Amino acid sequence: MIKFTAVTKKYKDITPLDNFSMEISAGETVILSGRSGSGKTTVLSLTAALTRPTSGSIEVNGRQTAKLPEEFAALFRRESVGMIFQNYNLLPNLSAIDNITIPLLPTKITMKQQNERACVLMEKLGIADKAKTAVNRLSGGEQQRVAIARALINNPPVILADEPTSSLDAKLTDTLLEIFAAMKAEGKTLLIATHDRAVAESGIADRIIGIEK
Repeated sequence: MIKFTAVTKKYKDITPLDNFSMEISAGETVILSGRSGSGKTTVLSLTAALTRPTSGSIEVNGRQTAKLPEEFAALFRRESVGMIFQNYNLLPNLSAIDNITIPLLPTKITMKQQNERACVLMEKLGIADKAKTAVNRLSGGEQQRVAIARALINNPPVILADEPTSSLDAKLTDTLLEIFAAMKAEGKTLLIATHDRAVAESGIADRIIGIEK
C-alpha cells in the first residue's frame, strides 16, 4: 500500500530523510513517532506527492509517485489520499460544509451529491448542526472534525494525519482516537505523525516507526 525504498530528501543544507525505507500494508495503522523536525511531516508530504524525493522510489496504492507530474499528482491525491493537517488548513470565512466539499470541486459530482456526502460525514462526526457555520466561529475540536470530514469526502484508501492532537485537550484527543479507530475498522490505511505519547500509547497502532533526524 505504501512503500518507501531508499528515499532521501534534501532541502539545500538540510536533509530530513536519508536513505529511508518503510513498507505499510493495506488496512494497517502506523504511527511515525519522533520529535519536531525529525522528518515525520516530510514522510507525509512525500506519501501524498506534495513534494518529490531527491532520490529513491515511493509507491502508494499501486502507483509510483516519486516522479509524477503535478497534474497527475493532484489527481492521485484526490483519488487516493486524505490529509488531516496539523493546523487544519481550513478557509476561515467559508462554512463547514463548503470547506468539506472543496476536494470535490474539480470533479463532475453534482452540488446536491456533494452536500449529501458531506452531510453523511458531518452526522458521523457529530457536527451536522454546524454545516452552515463559518469555521472561524467553531471550536478547535469542531474545526478538527471539519478537517477530518474534508479528508474523508472522497473516500480515499489512505489517511495521513500530521500531529492531529497538537491543538486538542485530553478529552478531544480521546474522541479523535475513537474516530481513527472507526476509520481503521472500515479498512482505511492510516499513517499518523505524532510526538504525543497519548496517541503512541493508545494501542491504536499496529506498528510504531521511530524517526530521528
